[in-house]
Amino acid sequence: MPVPKKKLEQNTINLKDSFASLQFVPRFFKEIRKVNPLLFFANIASRILSAVIPLALLWVGKIIIDEVVV
Repeated sequence: MPVPKKKLEQNTINLKDSFASLQFVPRFFKEIRKVNPLLFFANIASRILSAVIPLALLWVGKIIIDEVVV
């Protein structure tokens, strides 16, 4: 039977270590692109599109409100 821990270990990840792990992102993207380039670029495009749509909706809403005020 395992011996229970008396005290839970603290998770000690600091901000510097978090940013240091970003150095592996380009290599990860290269590996994913090698597997299926079309799927990789479709995924990137859909993520960019899904990020731009809320901004476009806000902009159109602003134009509508500006026209109503005028």
